Amino acid sequence: MPEFEKNKHRNMAVLFWLMSWLMAMFGGVLFSIFENIAWDKGIYWALTTVTTVGYGDITPSNLAGYVIADCTMILTIPIWTVAVGFATSWFTSLHIWEEHEAAKIDRRLMHRETQQHVSAVIK
Repeated sequence: MPEFEKNKHRNMAVLFWLMSWLMAMFGGVLFSIFENIAWDKGIYWALTTVTTVGYGDITPSNLAGYVIADCTMILTIPIWTVAVGFATSWFTSLHIWEEHEAAKIDRRLMHRETQQHVSAVIK
């Protein structure tokens, strides 16, 4: 199997993880603009929100802040969930690929032994 096929789930997990964090950063910056707070506090808010920790120390205080918060949560948390699913699938597939490779080797050995046995019987 090509190496890409073995790592497809890992690659998708990384892609979705990056998308999630980029969206969180964007949401955090927008949140900081509309809530009139420092950008680093906006990103802190977004990261605690996306990871579902949500300390509650920074909360929206106006309609624009609530809209940005809702959009950040609605768009980012599902993408994060997909990334976690792909990562889980990748970890699971590592074991499956190892078993698959071992089974291929076993089949090759059995085929070789069968050929040798048939050759010995024919002679």
